[in-house]
Amino acid sequence: MKNKKIIRIIILLYIVLLFAYPYILGRNVSDINGSLPFFDKIVQNTNLIPFNFNYDINLDIIVKNVALKLLLFVPFGMIMKKEVTFKQGICALLLLSICKEIFHLVTFAGYFDINDILLYIVGYLIGWYLIKLGNSQKQFLQNALKIYTKSVFDAMNDKDSSEIKFY
Repeated sequence: MKNKKIIRIIILLYIVLLFAYPYILGRNVSDINGSLPFFDKIVQNTNLIPFNFNYDINLDIIVKNVALKLLLFVPFGMIMKKEVTFKQGICALLLLSICKEIFHLVTFAGYFDINDILLYIVGYLIGWYLIKLGNSQKQFLQNALKIYTKSVFDAMNDKDSSEIKFY
């Protein structure tokens, strides 16, 4: 019960940081499009076309942006792997990432970019499968240890055998 409360607090703090990081970094895109009306700025700061990148930007900036977007959701995937099913996790991820993008768009702390959501999904999947891989390696090592100790005990109990048998 105590672990569940701690995990919920961690998830809440994580979500707060997801929404607050542009403010912590001091990002504000409201001045980029000049004195356009609110809804025109919204349209200008929205990209709904997947894999549509601004190639005028320095490649280093693109690489850093992609890495940041991937890394932002790796912890979320790791946390959710232990708490919910895969389908529930994907639904929570989509809801959270769309809300985050809309919030940053209407507060001019960033852009609404479908590419970001795709990168969040990849980051989430990396986190999810890191935990799955870790659990399967842990299970493999536990099974190997059981087999090894069983064979050692069998060899110790079998006084006629001088070899350890591995099953």
